[in-house]
Amino acid sequence: MKEVFCPNCFGRLAPGSTRCPCCGFDLSASDHVQYALPPFTVLNNRYMLGRTLGAGGFGITYLAYDTSTGSRVALKEYFPSSICIRNTAEHVEPQRYQDAYEAGKQKFYNEANLLASLRNCPCVVRVADFFYEKNTAYIVMEYVDGITLKKYVKNHGDRIDYETARSMVIDVAMSLAQVHNLNVLHRDISPDNIMVCNNGQVKLIDFGASRDYVNNRSGGLSVILKPGFAPPEQYSKVNPQGPYTDVYALACTFYRIVTGVNVPDANDRLSGRQIPTVKELCPEVPQNVSDAIDKALQLRYKQRTQDMIGFICDLTNDTTVPPLPKNKPDSGMLSVYYGNRVAATFELTDGVDYVVGRSSQTCNILVKSDMRVSRSHCRIRYNASRGTVTVTDLSTYGTFLIEGGQYLKKGVPIEFATDITLQLSSSDVFLGIRR
Repeated sequence: MKEVFCPNCFGRLAPGSTRCPCCGFDLSASDHVQYALPPFTVLNNRYMLGRTLGAGGFGITYLAYDTSTGSRVALKEYFPSSICIRNTAEHVEPQRYQDAYEAGKQKFYNEANLLASLRNCPCVVRVADFFYEKNTAYIVMEYVDGITLKKYVKNHGDRIDYETARSMVIDVAMSLAQVHNLNVLHRDISPDNIMVCNNGQVKLIDFGASRDYVNNRSGGLSVILKPGFAPPEQYSKVNPQGPYTDVYALACTFYRIVTGVNVPDANDRLSGRQIPTVKELCPEVPQNVSDAIDKALQLRYKQRTQDMIGFICDLTNDTTVPPLPKNKPDSGMLSVYYGNRVAATFELTDGVDYVVGRSSQTCNILVKSDMRVSRSHCRIRYNASRGTVTVTDLSTYGTFLIEGGQYLKKGVPIEFATDITLQLSSSDVFLGIRR
C-alpha cells in the first residue's frame, strides 16, 4: 500500500486520515491553488512538495521536505500566471510574451544566485538552493516559523511601540543595505513581507525584483505594486528605481506599525493629499525619528533618503566608533559596522583570504557603495595556529587602524596578534576583528 504523508509536517498518515496526529493539520481544510503543482511532487530528485504557502502574480511558494537533510524548507516557483499555463506534463508554458517570460526566469535564477551569498544577513531569509526544472526556475529557502509583521501588529492592538518598531526596521534596513550592494532591490516591502519569528527575530521574505523585470520587458503587463507602500517611481516604467525605492516602502512600514494608519497611495499624495507626521499621531516618538520618516517619505526620489545606511543614521542619530564584536571560542570573527550598527558578521576560516570592498566581482565580503571605499579595499587572512590576523591594504584612499591611529601601508601585509578595528578610508564603514 502506498504511503500517505501530511503536507504540513510530512509525517506518515494512516489511509483515509483527515487530520495529522503529529501536527494536528486538517487535510480537509487545506486550500490548493488551481495551477500549483500537486502535493508530494518531487523536484530536483530531492524536494517533496507539501501544502501551498502562497501564490501571487509571479510565483507560487510551497512548503517542502528536503529528503537530504530531513528538514522543512520553503520552495518558490517562478510562475507569472498572467502569461503562462501548466501543461499536462506539469511543465510551465508561456502563452504570450515569450521573451519576457524567459528574461524573467533568468533574472529570477540570477537573483537567487546572488541572494545565496548573503548567508550572514540575519534578516534576509537564507537561500539554500536554486535550480531549473519543468521549464521554469525554483528557489529553495529556509522555512520561517512565525507570523507576518502585519499579523503580529494586529495581535498587539493594531500598532506597536516605536522602540520595538525602530529596532525591527533598523535590523531589516541593515540587511537590505547588503542586498542593495548586490544591485538587487526588493520592491515589495510591507508588513506582509516581513516575518516575525517565534524567537522575535524579523526576516524579510519574497524578493520581487524579477516581477518588475518581466513587467518592463513585456510592455503589456500592468505594474505590480502595493498601494500605500510603493513610491511614485514604481507606478512608472520610465522613472529610475534604486535603494531609495525600498527606503520609501520601509518608511511606510514603520509609519503603519507605529501609528496604526496607512500612508495614502502615492498617486493620492501627488494629487495634494497631505499626511500628518509620525510625531503628530504619536507624540511619544522622538523628533529625530519622526523627521527621519518624513525625509524617507519624500515623493521626489532625489529629495528622499538615498540609501538604507542614510536611513539608519537618521533613525539612530549616532556616528560613534563601534566597539569590537564579541568573539566565539576558538574562532576568528569579523564584523562589518556602519557607524555603530552591525551590518553583518562573518566567521573567519583558517587560511582563507577574505577580500573586503564594494565589488561583487572581486570581494567575498561586500560593504555599502561609498566612493571612499575601493572596489577591493583590503585583504584579511586568519591564522588559527598563531592566533593572528594579517591585513593587507589594497585601496586607493587607505585603511585606517583605529588602535594605532595610522593608515596601513598599501600592499604590505601586517600581522596582528591583538583584536583590531579598521576604518575603510574616511567612510563610516568599520571592520571589527577578533582572533
